[in-house]
Amino acid sequence: MLNRCLKVYHRPYIGALWNRIGVAQYKVILHRNFYRTSVLLFQEKKATSLEKSFSILKLSAEPNFKELREKYINQAKIYHPDSGNPAADSVKFTQLQEAYKVVHSYLRNADENQEDEEEETDDDISDDSHIAPQHRQFLNYGGFGFGSPSQREKTYKKQQVLKAFQRVSNHKVQKQAEQPTDGKSLTVKQKKSVKRNKVTNAIERLVEDLIQESMAKGDFDNLSGKGRPLPSKTQYCPFIDISQHNLNQVLVNNGVVPEFVALERDIKFLLMDLKSKLYKERLKLGPKPLNDFNKKKWTRLVLEFSEEVKGINKKITHFNLVAPLLRLQKVHVRPEREVEKVLGRYEEYEKS
Repeated sequence: MLNRCLKVYHRPYIGALWNRIGVAQYKVILHRNFYRTSVLLFQEKKATSLEKSFSILKLSAEPNFKELREKYINQAKIYHPDSGNPAADSVKFTQLQEAYKVVHSYLRNADENQEDEEEETDDDISDDSHIAPQHRQFLNYGGFGFGSPSQREKTYKKQQVLKAFQRVSNHKVQKQAEQPTDGKSLTVKQKKSVKRNKVTNAIERLVEDLIQESMAKGDFDNLSGKGRPLPSKTQYCPFIDISQHNLNQVLVNNGVVPEFVALERDIKFLLMDLKSKLYKERLKLGPKPLNDFNKKKWTRLVLEFSEEVKGINKKITHFNLVAPLLRLQKVHVRPEREVEKVLGRYEEYEKS
């Protein structure tokens, strides 16, 4: 009785709920039908457009990109507005362009779909061909060991270590067996070594005899520094290698100097020589005032001096590039300043 009353009481609400569900289902069905209809209309329109494009371009049933391009170019020469052809028509040329785009898109999509199918086929074939056999795991690590792969790997490494030890021991035994057992059976290498030692010892004995003979004659009595310790060759720099120091000393003793040292010396002597020559020429011109001839001569001498200074400045530039320290670099020589120094020296000479 109670259930019957509840059904009667809730009947309006249940009816409204079923009405809402029915409307929703109807909307879903209507939306599906609309979507299907739209897709069919689009496909039909696309097919119609493709057929129309084929007829406009006059293509065969199964065209390719080369045929499409040739047909398009041939008809474009006819219908292009700027072609000068009597049959030129801008409307037909526009239709021709649209048809070319439609067919080109169709051919490109067809090629892409074919490539996708080929890739899927290749993947299926490759997957089938690369299936590892079930017994492959037992072929690793040379067939040593049993159990899981990690356990068989440990067993395989132990076997490798044992083989290495065996090879080393066999090599030592073989090397020991090749050595002579008595003192008479010497190899060629050992004989050469003994002979070389004999020659060296003979030279050392000869040198020692000569030294003792000279000491007995008193040739070593008047040597400088006798009775004093030998000076340290690297006392100015204890971190330098003794062989490097000796090599530098040999170069110095033979007159070999670094490039920047030679350049500095050349620059100094060249500048002194030029200034000395200019000073001597000024002495020849006599005291002031100079006549016109001497003035022209002095001007010419100053110009020649300036040209010579340019060559010195080139040497200074090269010196600055090869100098190892920044504080060793020099500035260029100014000809005017050097001429003033020469004239100042001449004025001091006149006053004296």
